[in-house]
Amino acid sequence: FMSSHRFADPGTGRATLLPVGAITDGHGYRLAGRICREIVAGHPKEVGGSMEKVGRPRAQAKASD
Repeated sequence: FMSSHRFADPGTGRATLLPVGAITDGHGYRLAGRICREIVAGHPKEVGGSMEKVGRPRAQAKASD
């Protein structure tokens, strides 16, 4: 069982390219959920939008090759 969360862009509300997940191989799905929530709570809500900004120049560099 995997517990996952995808950060939303605060400006648009749509899902960003930054997912977070935790797997416990069937041992403690509640623990996986808690770990995932702790990770999400420890990051600012804007972190997903930041990942998209980092990804744009990288995609442009790949396209120019």
